[in-house]
Amino acid sequence: MKKYDTRVCRTNVPHGPFNARNSKVVVLVDVVSYPIIFYNSQVDKENYFDGTFMSSPSFNGGYKVCAFLDTTNSKHSVLKGLILSTLARLEKLGVKREEACHNFVFLAACRIQFIWRLHTRLVKEIRTAVKEAVGVTVVYETLRMDTPVPFQTVKAISNHEASFLIKKDELIFGYQPLATKDSNVFNNAEDFNPDRFVGYGEKLLKYVYWSNGKEIDNPTVDDKQCPGKDLIVLLGRLLVVEFFMRYDTFEIEFGKLLLGSKVTFKSIITKATS
Repeated sequence: MKKYDTRVCRTNVPHGPFNARNSKVVVLVDVVSYPIIFYNSQVDKENYFDGTFMSSPSFNGGYKVCAFLDTTNSKHSVLKGLILSTLARLEKLGVKREEACHNFVFLAACRIQFIWRLHTRLVKEIRTAVKEAVGVTVVYETLRMDTPVPFQTVKAISNHEASFLIKKDELIFGYQPLATKDSNVFNNAEDFNPDRFVGYGEKLLKYVYWSNGKEIDNPTVDDKQCPGKDLIVLLGRLLVVEFFMRYDTFEIEFGKLLLGSKVTFKSIITKATS
């Protein structure tokens, strides 16, 4: 990419043969090209989620879960609608309880690993704003820097040509760890900034893609955006509030795991003071 000064390139990614028939992909690593993945009229997401390989439906009771269905699949809107409305009207939707449960199990497995790089100055700010939109920009910044699903894979259903030609049936691979740290959009993109999305910075939320969609959008039955998007942000905010309501400061050790981040709490320095 450096040689040709491009943010789009062709490469091979796991899984390859024999698990996946095709490991060749077109990789997107900037915020400008990345949203092509969200355009349902231009890409096919059947059998693709976060890589080139779909595990056997036998792992999910013999069912293909919603994450691996394209929006044109008749079951997609039914299953996603089910997830968005929990188990209500199950029988009327025509979905077996067993199939619904396997979709919920898969959804629950897509867990969040939060980075706890928090400023001690947030203590007073969070406590005084506990009934308002507390901690939300901290959570957005965490999800930008350490997205729970770093990869997204789709298949082109037509030719795409701007400055880079993507041919029909080629796999398109979105790599979020680079796309959401695009220095052309985010100042000091590699640094954790809890105030990044405050005030004018709120306009940058359209470049936060962790939910397989833009942060400013809401999931519907007609798209592939994570149905648990708002719930995950809410839980993140609650975690931030809970810690700073209980403790003034704490010490952590931050590291990396194969598929995410590792945070070890070394000590709680002081309990919260009123």
